[in-house]
Amino acid sequence: MIKFKSIARKVSDSFRNSQNLHSARCAQKLGYQHCFSEELFLRDHLKNLDEKPKISVDIGCGFTPRNPFSAKKLIGFDLKENVKLGVIYCDILAGQLPLADSSIDVVTAFDFLEHIPRVLREDSKTCFPFIRLMDEIHRILRPGGIFYHRTPAFPFKEAFQDPTHVNIITEDTFPLYFCSNGDQDAWASIYGFAGSFTLVEQAWIGQSLLGIMRANKNVSKSI
Repeated sequence: MIKFKSIARKVSDSFRNSQNLHSARCAQKLGYQHCFSEELFLRDHLKNLDEKPKISVDIGCGFTPRNPFSAKKLIGFDLKENVKLGVIYCDILAGQLPLADSSIDVVTAFDFLEHIPRVLREDSKTCFPFIRLMDEIHRILRPGGIFYHRTPAFPFKEAFQDPTHVNIITEDTFPLYFCSNGDQDAWASIYGFAGSFTLVEQAWIGQSLLGIMRANKNVSKSI
């Protein structure tokens, strides 16, 4: 049994490596920056932090929130509460995140944003839950705070194959729609987005887009 498990593990590792290599070649062909390791992607950013983050929030975390920036305090938000691991019940689509303005150093989202609807009808009105969530992330982050996401994205099939993936992200989604460029507001402002981010870096690992953004100061943060 042990030998079988060892062989199975080698086959699984070999498959993942070949898939990652295939993704790297696809990314290179498409002109995308590719990274073989999430740890490598984060390493330089961790070194360049001004100070160790005090509070990090992992949204849509499941039972186990992640803390890649080694914040002193970690909070998880999910529909299933886990008090022992610091996971608080929160219906993220319902509206505001239950945190004060400018109170958080880091917000993370792992394989979660693709599940957030782009358009819904609420009380006979059209709303944009993804844009509203990005607004909330900006609101709770302190100026200069970090938003880090890992998201299955176009053009890879993993962005589409899960039937609960309703929000297809591309390389241009965050830079164009949620990041300000000089005097140019983020494009999502026409849909009510009141925040402003600066894109630090994006890269691909496998079929997922990694992104680090910093929250810009905004005079009117509450929504």
